[in-house]
Amino acid sequence: MDSTIDEKKDAIANPSEALIAILDAARKSLSNGSGRAGEKEQAAERIYNVREAGELLRYKTSYIYELVKRGERAAIRHGKYITIRESAIRDFIRRNEHHGE
Repeated sequence: MDSTIDEKKDAIANPSEALIAILDAARKSLSNGSGRAGEKEQAAERIYNVREAGELLRYKTSYIYELVKRGERAAIRHGKYITIRESAIRDFIRRNEHHGE
């Protein structure tokens, strides 16, 4: 039980790492399907829409659109639709994470 408490303290102390752990857990839970479909999902990278990316990063949707427009966030554009790869969200977190002052 103490290890669970320590893990929770670590997650609170480093929210970026906690978000990455959440993304990993979400991907694993989505890929736990049975048979060949599960294998295909496991190999595929998760893609988020702008709303989902905003929820993960705790940003407003309009700010996500602004980041994409300025080129600060890699995104997939198809017509009016914009999606963001999980790896792009991870890279964004790593680039913008600051330790201490």
